[in-house]
This record gives sequence, C-alpha cells and structure tokens, in this order.
Amino acid sequence: MNVKQVINKRDEVLTNIKISTPEKLAKYLYTMGLVIYLIANYLRGTMIVNNFGINIVTMTYAIYLGTFFVLLKVILYDDFLEWKYLAYLVLIILFYSIGKQAKDFDLFYYFIFIVSAKGIDFKHILKTFLIVNFAGILITGCLTGLDLIKNVIITRVDSPAVRYSLGAVYPTDLAARIFFMMLAYFGLKNYRFKLPEYISILALIILTYLITNTRLDFLLMLLAFIMIVFNKQVMSALEKIKPRYIYLLTGGLVFVTLLLGYIYRPGNAILDKINSLLSGRLFYEHIAFKDYNVEFLGQYIYQNGFGGGFKINNYFFIDSSYVRVLLMYGLVAFIAFMTILLLVEKKFIAEKHYGLLACFILVLLSSVIDQHILEISYNIFLLALLADMNSFKEQED
Repeated sequence: MNVKQVINKRDEVLTNIKISTPEKLAKYLYTMGLVIYLIANYLRGTMIVNNFGINIVTMTYAIYLGTFFVLLKVILYDDFLEWKYLAYLVLIILFYSIGKQAKDFDLFYYFIFIVSAKGIDFKHILKTFLIVNFAGILITGCLTGLDLIKNVIITRVDSPAVRYSLGAVYPTDLAARIFFMMLAYFGLKNYRFKLPEYISILALIILTYLITNTRLDFLLMLLAFIMIVFNKQVMSALEKIKPRYIYLLTGGLVFVTLLLGYIYRPGNAILDKINSLLSGRLFYEHIAFKDYNVEFLGQYIYQNGFGGGFKINNYFFIDSSYVRVLLMYGLVAFIAFMTILLLVEKKFIAEKHYGLLACFILVLLSSVIDQHILEISYNIFLLALLADMNSFKEQED
C-alpha cells in the first residue's frame, strides 16, 4: 500500500466516523492542543511555577501533549502529501536543531502551531487566546490576593512609584500581556467600537499603568487606543499605502533596532538619550553584540534577569525580540523569522484585513522593546499565516 492509498484509507475511515464532521473534529483537536500549550506558556511567566506541583517538568509534558494534539490534527485531516509539508518538515527539524543549540524551543513549537493552524478559523483562535489569558490573569490575581503566590513589588531608582506584578514574574510582563490581549480584542472586533467600549478600554489602560508603572507599554497602549479612535483614517491610510512600503518599513524597523544596539557606545549624547528612553535596553543589547557573534545556527546565551523579584548580581537580559532572534537562534532562523513576519503582513494586505494589519504593526513596534513575539500566550498573530480568515471577510462585508 503506497502513501496515497494510506491517505485515501484515512479519509474513508474518517468519513465513516459518526461523532462529528471532520472539520469539527479537526477544530477540537487543534483547540485542545492550543489551550494546553497556551496554559503552559502562560504559567511560565508567572509565580505559580514551583507551586501546586507545577514545575518545569510538568510544563514540559504539557507542551508535549499540546503539540501532540495539533500534530494529530495534521496527520488526520490535512493533506500532508503536498510539497509544502515537506518544506515545513525540513524547517521544523531545522528549528529543533537550532532550539537545542540555543536551549530555547519557542520558535520550534510556534512554527508547529503555525503549520497545524491551516483551516482553523482565526477568529476562533483569537477567542481561545483571550479566554485562556483572561482566566489566567483572574486566577493568578486571586492567588496573589490570597498570598498563595508572590506578588513581585518593585520601585524605580528615579521614581517613588510602586510597581506590582499581580503574580506575573515582573510588572512589565503583566503590562505586555494586557497589551497583547487588547490587540487580540481589537483584531476580533475589527477596530469597531461603541462609546462605552472606548471608555472601558481607556480605563483599562490607565489602571494597567497605575498597577505596573510600565511606561513604554503604556505609550504603546495609548497609541493603540488612538488608532481605534481614528480607525477610519487608519484603515484608509493602510489601504492606500503600497504593500512594498509596509514591507520596507518593517525591514527598516528591525534594521534600525539591530543597528542601534550594535553601534551604541556610552558617552554618545544622542545614543544615551535613546538608551534612557528605552529604559537602558540599548546598553545590554550592545553587550550582547560585543560578547556574542551572530552564529549561523544559533547559540546559547546566558541571561540573568529580574524576573521573580529576586536580588541578583550581574544583570544581563536581551529585551528586544529582534536582537534575541538574531543572536540566540542565528542568521538562518532570523531570515526565516523575518520571512514569516512579511508573509503575515502580505496575507493581511492581500485579503484586506486592515484591522488585523494595524494590530500586527503594533506587535512589531512592541517587539523593539520586549521579548514576547515568539511566546504564543502573548503574541498570537503569527498563527494567522495559514489559518482560515473567512469569518473576517463576512464581518467586513
């Protein structure tokens, strides 16, 4: 029996299953896998880890289980005989090899979820993302309020403001999560809101700032809010801009981010000012470029951050997603990563999903200062690459 006959036999068996339609079963398998992986990825960024029997081992097994379900969906329901799936398999193997080098498998797992999202309604994915994150924040906040997990509380050197994490490993992580949830909600609503929703969103932005005192995320949230207030003008502008200029701006944003980190030198007035505005990020990015070469297939970079509120010596952490991907995953993965970003933009433009494009542009801006672009419980938008977008067309019509 050849491979084509196996596929035909598979389809025949699935047709005879009376539990549900194949499309629904595929959706259930993917949703189950996505929920499990989202939860594991969410927990990794909270103080719940090492409490209640949840640790790196249990989270790793959860990741395996979630990945198993989405791969099962591919095996049972996708036409994996297409040549594209051979290319996907090569990339998956490559990303796994790179992950072993970097000791970080976010790109590897994210790409599996991208490939297996084919045919899954992206609106359903956004809803799932929001439900899991909302439930996670609610549970984490309650555990913090009951003193069952640590509430990381810190202050700034230059400010008396007190910053709270409400169970996240750091206040900036809480602010970033709320920012990404806002973007998912904006995309789900296609940037169309009523007055009570505008007021609620603005109140959430202010409340998040009061709790976390995270200035850069606050500015990004305000920019996102301005974009929904002037949504008609924003959508019109995005529609008029030629696609190649959007791609060039994306490439330019990434290039400038990398360049500033590479050329930064203390004592340069302009660069010092930019470094100050970015809360010292350029300084550590420059150290990263100085101490590590850009490898072809990635490398392990030891990092020692403030997560968890522990006192540490020799702080070193790369915040920018672009610098992290280039230095940790290497040049090959960086090119693949940039290709994915541009293909997502191309899809949004070609299918005229300008609300989602606006959200994605904000994701790219955020990734200049944060490390979350490949953490699926923060940034869900890369799954749109192969997901089904028909429900958004119906909404726009």
